[in-house]
Amino acid sequence: METQAASRTNRRQFIFSNARIDAPAGWRSIGLGIGFFLYHCPLLNVVTAVDSSGQRWGLLGHAFEIATDHDDPIAGIARSPTQDVPKLVATWSGRWLLLCPSALITDAGALLGAYTLENDKGVIISGSLALLSQLTGVPVRDSRIIGWYGFNWFPGPLCKLDSVRRLLPDQIYNPQSRCIKFFDRLPALSHVNLNDAADELICGLTRVFRAMSRQGNAKPLFLALTAGLDSRTNFSVLQASDVPFTTLTLQHPRISRADATLPATISSTYHITHRYVASDKLLRDKLDEYDAHTYGCVVDGDRYFYARGNYESFGPQGWIIRSGCWELGRKYFHTKLRGLTLEELLDRPDRLMLRFRTFLGTKASADSLREWVRWRLDHPVGIPWQDLFYRDQRLGGWLSSIEQSLDLIDLVSIHPVNCDRFYCLMLGSEGVYGSQTAALQHEIIARCAAGLKSVPINPPLDGRYFATKNIFLKTAAIAGGEFKNLLKLLTPS
Repeated sequence: METQAASRTNRRQFIFSNARIDAPAGWRSIGLGIGFFLYHCPLLNVVTAVDSSGQRWGLLGHAFEIATDHDDPIAGIARSPTQDVPKLVATWSGRWLLLCPSALITDAGALLGAYTLENDKGVIISGSLALLSQLTGVPVRDSRIIGWYGFNWFPGPLCKLDSVRRLLPDQIYNPQSRCIKFFDRLPALSHVNLNDAADELICGLTRVFRAMSRQGNAKPLFLALTAGLDSRTNFSVLQASDVPFTTLTLQHPRISRADATLPATISSTYHITHRYVASDKLLRDKLDEYDAHTYGCVVDGDRYFYARGNYESFGPQGWIIRSGCWELGRKYFHTKLRGLTLEELLDRPDRLMLRFRTFLGTKASADSLREWVRWRLDHPVGIPWQDLFYRDQRLGGWLSSIEQSLDLIDLVSIHPVNCDRFYCLMLGSEGVYGSQTAALQHEIIARCAAGLKSVPINPPLDGRYFATKNIFLKTAAIAGGEFKNLLKLLTPS
């Protein structure tokens, strides 16, 4: 039982290094060869496997095989030579990190992120900037203050700390040689019939949900359900898979009437238990604990939930199923980034940040975006750069930081659609483009929960009041955040 706040701030974290490391007390260590050791919190799920070439790999987090004709991840590694192991991950869902001394590979959206630091003592890799700062004392390079609005993450491949890099999803890092290799996770996309894509997604997600229900002594499944399309898509497949689960809604100040009421209606229609979790009093020490754990890299709804104890009523074990990543298939950033080109952004990356209403203190973040643009220009693939921006930055930067923050809670957070094969289906399905970007999700819902067709998605039940309130709150947040960045610029360091 953890009794100190300091121990929780390193919860489910890891260090992979060939340097001498003073790991936190109580952590475990695993030798993976050539002087490299994996140190990890006992609460982080870690399994190892030796491939057919004799190389030992560590698999951190939770990986689920979606293909019915493939072995589970550990068995797949055991039967493969070292050079073929990276090919296995295309059909792995979940939040995971795979590593050995010659390769570090993230999950499809880099939701279990990896920060790398190289110095004369060796290579140090961690998913926690707070830990890297404690171990090395490297200074902050990007001091921009972020809020819940606008460009609310520190973009990769550079990061908040000087000399530290964040691994992008299509990069394989070799800790031994300190080299990065391009890893094309979204190969040339051939259009897939919408019906076939829906079939494969339903089958794959069902396999993930059933595997989750079998792991860890049948830990309970909780689906975070709103009035929106993405969580409803997961709901439809879950209820059709015959896996027991509970839906939940977390109260927050900006919750709409639809988000507060429709989840209970949807759940009752299918005889699923629903829990509406009211907010408790905000505790300042838990807010500080959250910020210390995340190194101030995320200011979003889950920060509020954690500080008010919203997650503490679910028991010591369980999965929380979240519904991020679906937006990638809906071309989410195409409208926001319309008219920009990578060549233009190489010269003026700040123009991209302006599209998010972020104006001040952006130099370090813009430098990182310039590095990202260079990588994208040097490694072209067959999908629009806006989709790669969403995967690399919105998932690998913003959502990954949120998921790292949720390592603080007892529940294990999983985005089941986070899988290379799923992304290929979402981006390459006929009927997904243009005004029909949600066609694939609607097809999945129609097949798995046809009764939901009559339940509107995000209906405007609050009228003008809610829309006006949201505009006011967002404007106030932008003004307040930019004022803080202005003060930082004007204040001598």
